[in-house]
Amino acid sequence: MHKTKLALVGAGTIGQRHLKAMSQVEEAELTAIVDNQPQAESIAVEMNVPFFHTTEEMLQIQQPEGVIVCTPTEIHLEPVLSSLKAGAHVLVEKPITSTMEEALEIIKTSQT
Repeated sequence: MHKTKLALVGAGTIGQRHLKAMSQVEEAELTAIVDNQPQAESIAVEMNVPFFHTTEEMLQIQQPEGVIVCTPTEIHLEPVLSSLKAGAHVLVEKPITSTMEEALEIIKTSQT
């Protein structure tokens, strides 16, 4: 059975809900956790996956099929764009961004 390789960006409250959901789906495989908060590293250790401080750092080492972005809205743009440019599918928590300009940039990038 193929398992879809997924990375999680943002291991806060919403991110932990996604982690729980992923753990219940046999076809999903968590491959990395990205967070700028040092305490999130303990979650990665517990889940037995690599921990990264930035999305770019993770994407230099891994090529997940999907990236789930659960950061605060104001910092959605960078991990979403980086992940799309790396060829990953992206699920981003709502709202997509904090400005219309950023949302349009994501839409444009997703169409290339």
